[in-house]
Amino acid sequence: PDHISLTNDDDIMNLVLWIETNKVRHYPTTAQREELRDKGEWKSRISGYLKELKCPYGFEKFRPAALDWLCSHAVRLEYAAKQDQMSVVAPNPQGGGGGGNCAPVDVNSIQF
Repeated sequence: PDHISLTNDDDIMNLVLWIETNKVRHYPTTAQREELRDKGEWKSRISGYLKELKCPYGFEKFRPAALDWLCSHAVRLEYAAKQDQMSVVAPNPQGGGGGGNCAPVDVNSIQF
């Protein structure tokens, strides 16, 4: 979807399940992941899941913060898994030293 509503339980449940299945992979089996989809107890299951991941925010009281933390956690894990690929600096197409995308900066310039 192009957006997720923090007030829509189905959106949140699907987001958490997608993040777990595709990025975090804390639970080793599909059956364990599917338990997060249990509509009868999904809030307590997601709360438990976040505690297992050591999320510093309680899901019931701080839902937006907990979901933000989960997304950030997933990004950290993805980066850690691909750190070697992501930390390679591309050569500067304009030449010059380093591989950054910045033009040289004149620190004595009035614009600086």
